[in-house]
Amino acid sequence: METLFNDIQKRIADNIAWLNKQVDEDYGQLDMLYRDDGDSETYPMVFPMVLVDTPEVEWQTLGGAGGYMQKGTVSVIVRLAVDCYDDTHYTSGTADKAAGRMERAKEVDALLQMYRPECCQTPLVRKRSRFHTMPRGIKVYETHYECTVWDNAVSR
Repeated sequence: METLFNDIQKRIADNIAWLNKQVDEDYGQLDMLYRDDGDSETYPMVFPMVLVDTPEVEWQTLGGAGGYMQKGTVSVIVRLAVDCYDDTHYTSGTADKAAGRMERAKEVDALLQMYRPECCQTPLVRKRSRFHTMPRGIKVYETHYECTVWDNAVSR
């Protein structure tokens, strides 16, 4: 799955200048926003950032001569996290900031939707999206994708 992660990371980092290369594997960085213990050892987060995770593969054994073939459906989760320090209520004069954040989420999705990473037999297909807020004024635009990989294993 490291090839899949690296391919997605490179595609996003190489094509979205406003991210300043802030594309990383999701290993719980945003969970640090819930900590309020003054821990100076936490991951330094720069926003906006995109986090990529491949949390699971569902395998199906297909059989084959002298071994077996497996088809895997890979779950890919991509999170765009943006700081929302601007006051965006209707009369603030900066209400367009919320629309700008949504446009950024669309830009990330446009790069990935139907994109076929090198290691995959099928392109990334968007399955669901979820937008939520986190402590400290962070908005997360989360999109779940699926793609298919094949693994040819030899019987031992």
